[in-house]
Parts: sequence; C-alpha cells; structure tokens
Amino acid sequence: MANITRATAHLLACPLAKHTWPGLATALSPRRLLDDAPPPSCAEIATWSEQCAALMFQSGLAFGTFDNPRWRAFFLTISGGRFSGPGDRRAVGGSLLQSVLDRVLAQVLAVMAAHHGRTLTCDGSTDANSMGAYNVIDCAPVPFIISVFRLGLNPSTAKNLLNGLVSSLPQSLTEPQPVSALLRGRDIPKARLDALLGFPFWATVTDNASNKVLMRNKPVESGLSIMAYGCFAHVVNLSAKDVSKQSALQLGIKSTVTWSVFFHRCTRARSSLTNDRAVQRLAGVLIEPPKPFSPTRWVGQSVVIRLYLSNLEASCRVLAANRHNPTGFDVPDSVFLAVDQADPASSAAVAAPV
Repeated sequence: MANITRATAHLLACPLAKHTWPGLATALSPRRLLDDAPPPSCAEIATWSEQCAALMFQSGLAFGTFDNPRWRAFFLTISGGRFSGPGDRRAVGGSLLQSVLDRVLAQVLAVMAAHHGRTLTCDGSTDANSMGAYNVIDCAPVPFIISVFRLGLNPSTAKNLLNGLVSSLPQSLTEPQPVSALLRGRDIPKARLDALLGFPFWATVTDNASNKVLMRNKPVESGLSIMAYGCFAHVVNLSAKDVSKQSALQLGIKSTVTWSVFFHRCTRARSSLTNDRAVQRLAGVLIEPPKPFSPTRWVGQSVVIRLYLSNLEASCRVLAANRHNPTGFDVPDSVFLAVDQADPASSAAVAAPV
C-alpha cells in the first residue's frame, strides 16, 4: 500500500508523465476511481467477506477485530467505497465461520477420499464448558480432525460411542477406499487388493478405557476397518503411572511438586530464579523455566521432573542468596527437604546458618 501511494505521488509530480498523459491527474483521483468502478454484486461482497474472515481465522484474530468505525473507514477507502469489512462479530463468528468451515472441510475430505491406508482415531476431551466431547481424526498419514461428537445425556457405552462415531463421519469417508497409483503399479493379487480396499479404514485407534476397548472392536465387526488397537502412548502413560506409585519414585515426585509449587507461587523466588537463568544464559548455559505440575499425564510429570533437576543448581543459589539477605522471603522447610532429596550437600550448604 505504501509503494502504491509513493508511485502515485511520483506520477502526479513527474513533468514527463503530465506531458505524455495530460489526463493523468484526473484518472488517478479517488473520485474518478469511485465513479468508474462498477458496484459489486452480492456474490462479490460475500466472497470478499469470506476471504477476509478466512484470513482472520488463520491469524487467530478476534471476531470483532474489524468491528469498529476506523477499520470500516479503512476498508471503504481502499475499496473505493465498495466494501466496509467482513461485518460485526456475530456475522464473523456465525455465517462466515460456518461458510469457511464448510469450504475447508470439503478440501480436507477431497484429500482424505483420494488416499488409501487411512486410520481413524477417536479420543475424548473436555470443551470450554466442561462438557465431554470426542474428537475424530483421520490420518492418511497426515492427521486431519474431521468431526467432533457429543453423547449428551446418553451414557458413554460402547454402543453409544460407536453410533456417535459412525454418525459423525462424512459420507465420503464411509465408502471403500480407492485404488491409488501406489498400489495399482504393484504386483498384488486381486483378491488381496480387494480385501485391503474393501474397507473405509485400515485401522481404528482409541485409548484404553474399558468402554473404548469394547467400542473399537465394533468397527471391525461391522466392516468399517480391518483392525483395531489401543493407543501405544496411552499404554506407556498407564505403565509409567503404575511404576511411579513405588515408594522411591513417590518421594521424588513429592519433592518435584513442592519445588514447582513454591517457585510458582512465591513471586520473589520466581523472579530470583529468572534472573539466575538470565545470568547463566549470558555464560552460554541455557536452562528451561519451570512449569506447573500436571498430574493428568505422565509426560507432564516427567517434564516437570526434568526441569526440577535442570534448575536444581539455580534453585540452590537462589535459596543461598536469600539465606544471607536480611529482608529475604520465607522458605518452608519442605522446600529445603525437596532440594535435599536431589542434592543433600547443596541443601546443607543452603540451610546452614550464617
């Protein structure tokens, strides 16, 4: 936009341009552009609004970003008074959101329908309203989320889960898979090829809850997929949780929780730890900041334990400096005990009297 403005100003001020084209100033005036431009049709305005809304969704902008007089004036200026923007937040979050979603979903389904070897995954989640929802993802092998279904007041039995899963699938994905060029060029017996491509999905993957275990065998029986199995990452998570119940690991996890809670809730301790990491960064030592403890997944627990160990020396320096500070912050004995579990010598030096 800035380059166009500078080019216009240069042409209007150039004597050679004025001599070559006497009507240049009139042709470039905003009034002339407004008069010559044909009025847009309703379809054109709808297309512009949809394209603008799509860019907003891709950029993560709020629905009401352009819903103010200044932005409307900006759109009217650059469009010659023909377009005032995508509309208010109700239009952007309503009809435009649904229109863009339908267009993107059609593109995703076209890609999915052209691939063989698709895998269907189903996993439960909780939405912003604390309501249970189930995400359905199609992998070919790139994962695409294709639908979300809820059971409402119905219990989450294997039958209800299967009905919700099948009803949420688009019609194009419930048909047998096409013969791709990759398989067509290979010497595969026709009977085996028909057996592979006679199913909409090659596999159904879920977590390992009891109702999911019962549900994932139903698609195999109904011909929706060839096989079904549980999520390996979920199995590892369950195994790690069972191992973490041992007394030795329980003590380490307790120390990690104590350290994480203290350095998150005590603002002065957190600030001192941040300053220490900044000094270490200048020396070429990069230390990740601590994160809140998450008991929902073992991967979250393992991350906090790793950060606890990597920040241990910095934590000891912070506690030692605070010990010698007359106006230092209060440190519970449990924090010294948490440091002592990982490094007894450092903890003794920190807790020693001046």
